[in-house]
Amino acid sequence: MDAAVPQNVKPAEQEMYHDSFSVDGRDYNLTIPMSAYQAMKDVLGVSDSAAQTANDVPRVAMLLFVNYVDAATTMAESAGGGGGVESGWGRKKDDEDEE
Repeated sequence: MDAAVPQNVKPAEQEMYHDSFSVDGRDYNLTIPMSAYQAMKDVLGVSDSAAQTANDVPRVAMLLFVNYVDAATTMAESAGGGGGVESGWGRKKDDEDEE
């Protein structure tokens, strides 16, 4: 027995998350599914009451999610990430591993 499939049934509207911000002078208006945003926040461990700088973490994740790699890199670097350590900390050139 075949079940009748209604022809005029629309899929349920998905709740969306919207965010607008600037990175290096360029404006971004991102819209992603709320379920994707919530999953990012859960994985990143960011709460709704987090400080402003912590809000940059999910924004970088959203930029990566929508494949804006350059903007994500710029935002991460300007928020304290990226860049090299200039203090000389780390391996020395004469480490045994390089011989």
